[in-house]
Amino acid sequence: MEFSYNIKYNNEYFKEPVYYHGADAVKKFISMLKADVIKIEEFIKEKEEKYKDLDSMVDFDEKHYNQTNKCHICEKEILPDDEKVRDHCHLTGKFRGPAHSDCNLNYKIPKFIPLIIHYLSGYDAHLFIRELGFDDCRLEVIPNTEEKYISFSKTFGNYLKLRFIDLFKFMPSSIDTLSKNLREGNKYLKSVFKETGKHFPEDKIDLITRKGVYPYDYMDSEEKYKETELPPKEAFYNRLNECDISDKDYKHVQNVWKSFNIKI
Repeated sequence: MEFSYNIKYNNEYFKEPVYYHGADAVKKFISMLKADVIKIEEFIKEKEEKYKDLDSMVDFDEKHYNQTNKCHICEKEILPDDEKVRDHCHLTGKFRGPAHSDCNLNYKIPKFIPLIIHYLSGYDAHLFIRELGFDDCRLEVIPNTEEKYISFSKTFGNYLKLRFIDLFKFMPSSIDTLSKNLREGNKYLKSVFKETGKHFPEDKIDLITRKGVYPYDYMDSEEKYKETELPPKEAFYNRLNECDISDKDYKHVQNVWKSFNIKI
């Protein structure tokens, strides 16, 4: 089994994207997430201490503050009798806008980190539930049925929760459809690959924005992952659907394999 994930903060990577392959993938996944949550908790504490007061605020726009009487949090008017304050982010120190005093006090950093997985409730949840239930920390679950969950949360560190959320609940489309939509964002994708030192021509960008074809039933042992040649078309037979892949799909697989010079 294998997994990959990345953590975004302020439109940047909190750390380098993670990729792991191994027989103990679920255990490793939870272990790495736990370590990351603890690091994020420490990061939040450090930033809050640095930017906790108004003297530490950066990019304050005095003109905007004086001329605007609309609370940027609740988007309602700040009346003459209301207490108007300068709201700033306690993680970046940046001025966010004028606000009601009550809105400012209630505008707190969430005490959970959303972990977004596509179609979590329909397939992957049971893998994580088993692994998350082996310690004394409470596992909070919002069930849909006895076997499917809307979301579930686990507290790591001192207070920060990791909340597993199914992306399908918010974007009810197949991976195939969502990947096709990525083609409209080629400009953004190219900028991401440029940041990582990868430069792909237009035809290769099209290849990675299409849903992949994978021999799920064929990949049933550690040895299969060490093979250095593309499996034959027959290896892509899907026992669940009782069907082979099309010649067109296999041609796409061959194209990807050759274009990216895949060896293993």
